[in-house]
Amino acid sequence: MKEKMPTKLFIIPFLLSSAMIGVAVTLLLPVIAQQPQTYADIVIGWVSTQDLNRSGELRLLYCLLAASSAIVIIWHVIISKKKISCREKNYTRKDAIVFLVLIPCLTHFLYFSAVDAYLLLAAAFAATLAAFGLLTYRNILLLFVLYFSCLAVIAITIKPANITPASRTEVRLLCLTAFAFFVIMLTERTVCKKAGWVAIVLLQNIIPFLLLYFLKNTYTVKGEFQTILFDAGYRYSVWFALVAVMIYSLLCTYSILKKKPLGKASFGELILPTTILSIFVFNNVNGPLPIMRDWHHAAETFVPFHQVIDFGKTLFGDYISASGCFPMVYGFVQRFLLNNTVSSYYQAETLLGILSCSVSGILLAHAFGKKCALFIAVTIILPLGYTRILFLLPFLLILLVPGIISNRHLWLQIYVLCSMLLGMFYPLYGGAYLLGASPFALVQIWKLITAKQKVGKKLIICGWAATVAVVFLCSPLLLRLARHVFTMASQVTLAEGICLFDHEAPQNFLSWTNKPTINRILYFCTVYGLHILYVILPLSLCVSYIIHYKKEDKYQGVHFFAFVLCFIMIPAIYSYSLVRMDYGSFLFRSGAPLAAISAVMLGALWRYGGTFLSRKTILVCFSFLLTTHYLFVAMPRPHADKLSIPPALDASWQLAPKELQARFPRLGAVFLRESDIKHMNATQAKLEKIKNISAPILDIPGQLSYFLFNKEASVTGVHIIFRSTKAQQAAINIMKRDPPVCFSINSVYNYVTYRWMLDAGYAFSGGIAVPQKYAEQYPAGASPDYSAIGGYFDLGNMPNSMGKSISTLLPHFDEQRVESLTRMERKDKTYTLAVEFERDVYGKEVDFILFDFSVDNRPVHLTVKSFFSMDQRKKLYSNHNSQKQPAPLNVRVSWTSGDGNFDSKNSMLMSLGNGKLLVPLGANPWWLNGYARKLKVEIFGNLEDEESISLNSIKMLQFKATALSTRIEK
Repeated sequence: MKEKMPTKLFIIPFLLSSAMIGVAVTLLLPVIAQQPQTYADIVIGWVSTQDLNRSGELRLLYCLLAASSAIVIIWHVIISKKKISCREKNYTRKDAIVFLVLIPCLTHFLYFSAVDAYLLLAAAFAATLAAFGLLTYRNILLLFVLYFSCLAVIAITIKPANITPASRTEVRLLCLTAFAFFVIMLTERTVCKKAGWVAIVLLQNIIPFLLLYFLKNTYTVKGEFQTILFDAGYRYSVWFALVAVMIYSLLCTYSILKKKPLGKASFGELILPTTILSIFVFNNVNGPLPIMRDWHHAAETFVPFHQVIDFGKTLFGDYISASGCFPMVYGFVQRFLLNNTVSSYYQAETLLGILSCSVSGILLAHAFGKKCALFIAVTIILPLGYTRILFLLPFLLILLVPGIISNRHLWLQIYVLCSMLLGMFYPLYGGAYLLGASPFALVQIWKLITAKQKVGKKLIICGWAATVAVVFLCSPLLLRLARHVFTMASQVTLAEGICLFDHEAPQNFLSWTNKPTINRILYFCTVYGLHILYVILPLSLCVSYIIHYKKEDKYQGVHFFAFVLCFIMIPAIYSYSLVRMDYGSFLFRSGAPLAAISAVMLGALWRYGGTFLSRKTILVCFSFLLTTHYLFVAMPRPHADKLSIPPALDASWQLAPKELQARFPRLGAVFLRESDIKHMNATQAKLEKIKNISAPILDIPGQLSYFLFNKEASVTGVHIIFRSTKAQQAAINIMKRDPPVCFSINSVYNYVTYRWMLDAGYAFSGGIAVPQKYAEQYPAGASPDYSAIGGYFDLGNMPNSMGKSISTLLPHFDEQRVESLTRMERKDKTYTLAVEFERDVYGKEVDFILFDFSVDNRPVHLTVKSFFSMDQRKKLYSNHNSQKQPAPLNVRVSWTSGDGNFDSKNSMLMSLGNGKLLVPLGANPWWLNGYARKLKVEIFGNLEDEESISLNSIKMLQFKATALSTRIEK
């Protein structure tokens, strides 16, 4: 094995990559993000309404990722060919304080101009121990044990007495911890050395009582305490978990005290597995907070189970949930363990979080040892509010357990089953898991082949038979899920989430600079840099290991597997999580899985890094992972406040009245707002109108309504996820078999589905669209009401976004050129164009209309593509209804049947942009169900005197017959 690489050489490729990322993002991102996005289909979403280039942003990130990876590989190859010597200073415990405590604390202050109290207190404790020469593993363990034992005592005293201590409990807790620590230290030095060791072991038996926190059911509303009675199943489950953990803890304690003198026991032997488990659960799982969140995200986590069980739906067959089968797990617990109400869902979340973290805590100890597991349990926080990552960490850890790795048949069986189960739970993580572990799977298979082991053993045969049987039984669901994923894949980049360039830096981000433009540039550099550095860190570790570790069996080691697993999984997860960008978050939805992967990297570095890395290099890696984790993924929670202060809800919340719970039995004891009650009453009134119609329902506003009112859904509760023509046709094929009642649909975003409904003869009245076969029971009347799909059409910048891609969109249409035009006229700051058709043009003949305008002498400042033009860009595409800053150039398209009156409902509004507009006239039902003889186009806004606008052409476009299919199957 070669000399270990010095830390200063190890971090050079990271510095080079960071510099390259900063320059590239500053110079290229503004240009790339504002280049026209290419559309091959009518996919309307955030990208088109923002007029930004999501695909370009992602290409830039992956290009920078590839370049950074090349820098890492080339650097390590160059260094490996040179003779180097590790002349670093000896590792000291003060280095650990600097890298693990002070750097995260100072970085937090640098980025957010604030000092986190918990990081600061950790730094103070560590510095104090180091100053007195007490910074040892044993004393750190003693501090952890005392701290969490004090928390457990608070949990014990609060629950039976329902006491709420003063808000400054944290200070008192820390003082008590420090006092107990020094008392035990004094006792050990003066009375009996064994006392300190015994105290460490015995105090750990108090820590499992932290689980009592999950029985805390008092909340503060309008300054008053309100208590909710949890479901019996939830209470019994928590008590069962507590009793089981306590029994196991006592057995472990007895084994340790009996085995050998405590003074000779190693640091790891003094740690009880239940301590790791209890701390990891307490740090990562929140108690149930039964508040009616938005009517979509919480409901999507259990409504699919309700549809499958209560209405016999086939998941991803005649019912399509948003993504994966994870709702089935939550719905199962809610239905069969709890009382199946909205309030019980939050209890199901907590129970599943306890299960996942308990298994993770046990596997951490087996995979990396109890010392490392305790460190991870104290430091790493999983954002379990993002329900998709529930089982990600346990599935990662089970493949890293040395005892399982050594049994190659068992490892391969677990790999196949976990890939399949995680893929069904959430396809993105399952696919990343399958790819990430595949190199090591090939190593395991090769070793099985070359070892020439007999495979005739009954246990091995039974194991593989069971694995194949499980895969075979799950294959129909897997195939349906795969078909759904690939159908949606073509649209996610263009329709999901928001573009990065539309973000503004958080207000507290580098606020000391007082330069918004610089802050914004550094914000984008930070976002890109974080995502890339998280990938090249495991790559650098893997390459360093391969080059510097010369044993023949190096590819069989957990070293190789752990770092390759992380390196492959992270970019695979980015392929979708980066698309789902959210405001106000640095790592967006990629932060949640990165927390789990960070735990794996920390464990692998702790246990195996010393074989090919210097201690200081390991500390630098630890420091990066912990700093980024605390800054951008999750901050440590205030433990004492978490225990002692009831969650405070603002004055808008109220506990559902008994009368309301009686009217809606599936509601339960849940906190909601006045707007929620109004929504429930309005939805109930609408449902009363169709109580005699047995059809499923499409898009009741808020998925929760399907569960609350026990109604059958059609396709999915959020039909807006279907954007592309292919995806909407897949939904239509399901709806043909059983045409649904439609409560709402966006005719612009879901034009193909909306067009199918109108051609299929739906009746529209009272904000509800009813299938043709129920028209007699629910007549539309002489004047149909299109409020369920129509309204005021302000299209923003979408027509211009689509117009820029007209060359790739034209194959979807049959063209009809307009010949009869009149000249454009300008009056003050308004251009008017009148078009009179030679004959009546019926709406179903024209789905879209393409305008090609030329805008001459336009001010340059409105088209500069840089960070400094952000204000101008926002003015250019600001809301047309805004009174503060109207858009410079707006377009209104109106039509009439020939009487000369242009009704406001027969119009659409949009931005002019670069002048090429693809306008979805058919999205307005008054166009599609009528006819027009005259068309009027008005261009108005901040039109400069020197600007001139001319019309090059108008084309009327109709979807090809193959794009629309309106037949309803009988």
